[in-house]
Amino acid sequence: MKKASLFVRTRFKLSEHPEWDQPRNRLLWTDIDGGGVYAYHADTGALEQLYQGPKVGAFTQQGDGSLILFRESDVAWLSPEGKVQVLWKVSDPGMVRFNDVIADPAGRVFAGTIAATPGSAVLYQFEPDGEFDVLFRNATCPNGMGFSPDMRTFYWTRSSRRQILAFDYDVALGALSNERVFVQFQGDPKPDGLAVDSEGCIWSAVWGAGMVVRFEPKEGREMSRIEVPSQYPTSLCFWGAQLELLAITSERPHPEADTDDGCVFLAEPGVKGVLPFLSHIVTAGEPQPQVGAFLGAAAAGE
Repeated sequence: MKKASLFVRTRFKLSEHPEWDQPRNRLLWTDIDGGGVYAYHADTGALEQLYQGPKVGAFTQQGDGSLILFRESDVAWLSPEGKVQVLWKVSDPGMVRFNDVIADPAGRVFAGTIAATPGSAVLYQFEPDGEFDVLFRNATCPNGMGFSPDMRTFYWTRSSRRQILAFDYDVALGALSNERVFVQFQGDPKPDGLAVDSEGCIWSAVWGAGMVVRFEPKEGREMSRIEVPSQYPTSLCFWGAQLELLAITSERPHPEADTDDGCVFLAEPGVKGVLPFLSHIVTAGEPQPQVGAFLGAAAAGE
C-alpha cells in the first residue's frame, strides 16, 4: 500500500475541499472550523491566508481568480484583492452550513449542506444568474462530488448512509437521473471528499479509516489504497504541473492529541487527475434569487 507524507505541517481544525488553481500555480483549501481559506504557492512554497470570517464549507473558482464562498448562511464573493461581498442570503433552518460543492462545465454549482437535525440537509443546484433549486432533500451529510471524464455520470457521497451514489448526467440541462448505489461502505468509517482521475476512476477519502481508496468506474470495485498519516482524511484533489500529485486534507477532532490530524498530506498516486471546472456566478450587484421548482426525486433516508 502506498503512503502519503506530511506536506503542510499546520494543524488546522478541519482542513477541507482542496482545489488546484492552475493559472496561479497554487493549491487552495478551507479550514472550515477555523474560518479560513488558504493557498499554498507552488512556485515559492509560501502559505497564504486568503480569508478569515464565517465558516466556509467549500468554494468554487471563477475565471478571474476570485472565489465563490459557500458559508454558514450565505454565498459570498471573495475578490482577488481579498474583498468579500455577500451575493445571496440562504434562509434554511434545516442547515448548519454549506458543505462540499462542485462546478460543472456550464458554470452552475451543486452545493450540499450539513443538517441541523437528522435528514434536514439538502443538495442545491445554483445557476450562474443566482437562481437555485433543491435537487434532493432528506439528507444529513451530503459530501464529495465528481463527474466522469465524459460528463455522463455524476457521483455524490452520502456520508451518513456510507454510500457513494451515481447518476446519469445531462450537462446541457444540468439534470440528474437514474440514481443508483455505486459503492456501499461497511463498518464505521465514512466516505467523505471525492475526486475523479483522468482514467475515470473514483477516489474517496475515508474518514475514520486513515486512507483514500480508488474505485474502478464500472462496478465500483476497489483498485488500490493510499495510507494517510491521519485517521480522519476529509478530501483530496489532484494538483501539480501535470496533475500528478494528490493533496489530502484532514480533520483534527481531538485537539489535545499529539498527532498530525488537521494537516495537509501529499501522495504520488501513479495516475493523473483532471482540472476542476470554474463557476460562472454573476457577481455584479445584489441579486435576490428565489427557490424555484423541485427538480428531482428526493433520495430516501439519511
